[in-house]
Amino acid sequence: MDSVFNLNALLLLNLALVSGLFFYLLIKIRRHPGVAYLTASLVPLIAFQLGSYLFSNWPNSADGARLLILAVILTPITIVPLSHTLGRTHPDHAQKTWIVYYALQILLLIFVTREIFEGRVIEWVTGILDQPIIIVEQTWRYYFFNVIASSILALMCFDRTLQAATKPQQEALKFVFIAFLGFTVYFSYLSANIVVSSYVSQSVVQSGAAIILCGLVLLAYGFAKYPFWEVTIRVSRHLLFGCLSATAVLMYLIVSGSILNVQTWLQPE
Repeated sequence: MDSVFNLNALLLLNLALVSGLFFYLLIKIRRHPGVAYLTASLVPLIAFQLGSYLFSNWPNSADGARLLILAVILTPITIVPLSHTLGRTHPDHAQKTWIVYYALQILLLIFVTREIFEGRVIEWVTGILDQPIIIVEQTWRYYFFNVIASSILALMCFDRTLQAATKPQQEALKFVFIAFLGFTVYFSYLSANIVVSSYVSQSVVQSGAAIILCGLVLLAYGFAKYPFWEVTIRVSRHLLFGCLSATAVLMYLIVSGSILNVQTWLQPE
């Protein structure tokens, strides 16, 4: 009972934090239009936390499962725009490659969202096994390669921004970068789990709550100490997945694996 209460408290805390940050950024958009990209990137986190709360308390309910899957498929259209606009100067003309990318992602999002709420993506939600799980229909699991590919693209863009930044600019952006590194790799890991096994377990969802809390605390501190909207960086179009991102991803995987091991150890037999 105590573990359930603690989990609910964590999920509600996350939901309150991410909602507070979302509305805080909304009031900044008029003066700093670039903030809109970061505001939009918080939408999957809100959906994920609300879905996690519903899934943890009512495991057989389809609503929580739908929100969790929706949160994952929102990342290509919300986190990727942030990754290649954060702190950067705005180009005079939109690049055709990005126009094609977003047109495709919007079409995919509309189609998959409709399929989710019509019950064709999630095959079964059950709480009668060892732990509650969400089973994704076999043919739909391959769609999540799109999320994995988009996550890699986002990490490349974040890394390129930091490579082009000066030391003071890196200092101002580091908290946003670290937070979204965790968010991006977690959603990628979740997608890879769906591709491999066609289901999402409650333990994987719970590990996300701990990771998201750390990221939200970093974001809140970063907004207070280093307003990222005051940073302006000129970045070339060339993309490289540098040592910085590769090392950070490796460290994240080690930490997330440790969180899962601790959760397994704490669960009663």
